[in-house]
Amino acid sequence: MRWAGSALVTLAVVALIFLSVPAGAVRVSITADKTSVQKGGSISFNVSVELTSPDQYIPIQKLSLNLTGTKNVTWYFHPNGTLISGSGITITPAGSLGPYGYGEGYGYAYDDGNYYNFSYGYGYGDNNTYVMNYTITIDTSQLDAGSYTAAAYVYTGKSIKPYFSSPKVSFSVSAPPPPPSGGGGTGTVTIPPGTFKVYVGIIKPGEVESFNISADGAIYFAGLKIKALDWIAGARIKGKTVTKPADLPSVPAKHVLAYVFVDSGIRENAVDYVDITFRVPKRWLRERDASPEQVRLYRYAGGWQELPTDVSGEDAVYVYYTARSPGFSYFAIAAVEEAVTAPKPVAEEKPEVVLPPYAPEEEVKPPSEEAAPPEEEVSPEAEVPAEKPELELPKPVVRWVVVLIALVVILAAVAVVADYYYYRKRRR
Repeated sequence: MRWAGSALVTLAVVALIFLSVPAGAVRVSITADKTSVQKGGSISFNVSVELTSPDQYIPIQKLSLNLTGTKNVTWYFHPNGTLISGSGITITPAGSLGPYGYGEGYGYAYDDGNYYNFSYGYGYGDNNTYVMNYTITIDTSQLDAGSYTAAAYVYTGKSIKPYFSSPKVSFSVSAPPPPPSGGGGTGTVTIPPGTFKVYVGIIKPGEVESFNISADGAIYFAGLKIKALDWIAGARIKGKTVTKPADLPSVPAKHVLAYVFVDSGIRENAVDYVDITFRVPKRWLRERDASPEQVRLYRYAGGWQELPTDVSGEDAVYVYYTARSPGFSYFAIAAVEEAVTAPKPVAEEKPEVVLPPYAPEEEVKPPSEEAAPPEEEVSPEAEVPAEKPELELPKPVVRWVVVLIALVVILAAVAVVADYYYYRKRRR
């Protein structure tokens, strides 16, 4: 009994020592705002990362949202909510993971019930409890109809425990209804006023960052691409579908789909440009007998300015556009009058004159040329006898005659000189 009692005491002491070891508990959870959504709509998830009394640092490199189902999709993002890879998603962070520093990492994982020693390194937390929430909204236009499960992951970068994971939540995506047939009707497409929010982490000068906006039918803007001229950090962009303020003039367009007001708090001289992706219902175009090429995006800056607008794509319900703006303000999505181009004059074709084969060609004299008078007959008695031409030697003959005369003169001179010398020699 004495041995058993001391053993129990020893076990109790060891248990107390084990339980007194400081360790941070890591819990990752996820919830969805709906269980079903029609393709082209949006679904939002709330991902929560809780660090409970982590008096050792918990290493967190990145997070992800993973969809598994008819189509598998994964989005990665930084702890501050900035998207690393993927598109068609917006992430809004709230809360804190605690201070970031260097120390010993040791934590308890709720997903498997084990303790993990991450050794020394950089991480988040101290001896307090911290909760970081991420509101993640997905545009389901990129998903196929079917059933899905969603889970969140927190990656440590350590082989002993590569990640912490959340339980899975299920949802389904249904196919959109077919577009109405025919040329439209007398009804109108109405979309209730909606809002969007985009959180901008850090954009360095010269860098470009893209942000997706939920396509849940309550807002026409679908994405933003911002190029920075100066540092942009911690900005929140808010957009809202509004009615036209009374103090703004009318848009110089035939039909107006919607007015959108976007407020960012970003200095305009910090932005090089903003590429705005927006969408227009095909039914709205049909009801107004307008083509996709007639749509424009206008920005108000002391007056309505028409922005360069291009068609970027389409699906069964919407036509998508991209317009480049120098900044944010009031915007109007409208359809302009179709330009009427005057028909080009058709040149009158002259009939081609074709001569019959082997037709004899007639000599045509110029109009200015006068006919020569007929030659007068001259009687034989009146004819004057022609003078006889002088005899002219051919040029080669003349040349040889000159050469022969020159030779004769030279020979004669040589003979005279020879005779002279011969005469003098005899006298001596």
